[in-house]
Amino acid sequence: MSLIKKDLGRFPSLVGFFDNDDFFVSNKFDMQLPAANIKNNETNYEIDVAASGLEKEDFDIDLSNGILTISNETKEEHEGTEANYTRKEFNYSSMKRSFRLPEDASEDDINAAYNKGVLKITINKKTSSSNGKKIDVS
Repeated sequence: MSLIKKDLGRFPSLVGFFDNDDFFVSNKFDMQLPAANIKNNETNYEIDVAASGLEKEDFDIDLSNGILTISNETKEEHEGTEANYTRKEFNYSSMKRSFRLPEDASEDDINAAYNKGVLKITINKKTSSSNGKKIDVS
């Protein structure tokens, strides 16, 4: 299983800070890349993604052209009024991680579960046709 690497860049240096046009048009600072562990077992692949503080409904998992993409967007707004001032705060964060599935991964047999801050995705491997298949006679 191989990981599609996405260069999220590094924080620009203060020298030339405002000369970098990329700084103003990219989203390098609001996207997080969650940690992931990948296990290659005999019958399946397991991907564990660290994603604490979320609910299972918060994830968007997509499979397209052999690429499995896990993403999430979180938006929070808080407003408070005290005495003679109003305070309004907001927070936006997102995460996205993509994996290219290997040839022996079964795209039709993928399961996901979220428990205690870890999203676990199980991708079963295709059964090998070289082992043959038992056919029951009815």
